[in-house]
Amino acid sequence: MEGIKVTPEWMLIYGLDHFSSSQLTSPLDVWLYKYLLLNQQERRALPIGSKAHAGNGSAMALQLILAESIKDCSFMMCGDPDKKIHIIPPKSRQEALAAGLKVLHRYLPWNEKQREQRFADEETLPDVVTQGMLALEPILKKGKEKKIYCEEYISLQLEGVLVPIIGRLDFRRDKYFIELKTKWRVRGKIKKDGTRSWSKKKAPTSPDPKHIQQVAIYWKATGYKPYLVYVGETDFQVFSEENCDMLKPKFLEEMLQEIRAAAMARQKILQNSSSPKEAAGFVAPGWESFYWDIPQEWLSRARELWRY
Repeated sequence: MEGIKVTPEWMLIYGLDHFSSSQLTSPLDVWLYKYLLLNQQERRALPIGSKAHAGNGSAMALQLILAESIKDCSFMMCGDPDKKIHIIPPKSRQEALAAGLKVLHRYLPWNEKQREQRFADEETLPDVVTQGMLALEPILKKGKEKKIYCEEYISLQLEGVLVPIIGRLDFRRDKYFIELKTKWRVRGKIKKDGTRSWSKKKAPTSPDPKHIQQVAIYWKATGYKPYLVYVGETDFQVFSEENCDMLKPKFLEEMLQEIRAAAMARQKILQNSSSPKEAAGFVAPGWESFYWDIPQEWLSRARELWRY
């Protein structure tokens, strides 16, 4: 990683060599469980909710459809920091949607709530993709460079933080990038006829501060102009420095101070502990958070960390 010669021993104890935007915007207790107790293989196996899979699936479908619709550009997938793969446009929109739905169905839901959510997300995904096209295509058609990059890696070194912060840009052309967030139906009560009620989730009218923090990392690492795009099944919102003060340089610099504080707090925990159990003594768990909506066998491992 640029700017760092040797990973500190206190990071290597836990098998870590960097921070990421997801690490730094997660609650401390959730971060501790995922990154200090679990190894990389276990983190990849940790079940995540249907909405996250739906977001990944809709992003894949959008990459494929955009690669077909923006004909003057090649779309490049940068899933590996050292490799760029040309995205082959699909023969049809249905083929792209099928690829997105395959991602949604990659893992089995672990309870009835997640099963219901997945059915709702499956029904919603085509409309989310439609709104995503309306939001993204006009932005990505701007520019001169003949390549559009997807999942491009970035790295940032902040003062006092002894390891780099890495992340991936959803889309990038020329000197601007797009961070994409998707919104999915919210589960409601059982109706009189026995079916589940659902409410459609609209795109927000102002950005989530955690998303601004993530964008701030990418902005500082690249110097590129940011767009933050929210997409739901019925609408979308595009935020940039032209219509949102939170995406202007002054505010992004303030967000970077919050990111640096989050990194320093985690760094102190790492420096002053030699085991997950010891590290847990510095952090109070918040079991009521939605972040802890995970299968019981995984939750039991987490609770054991704070059992003395």
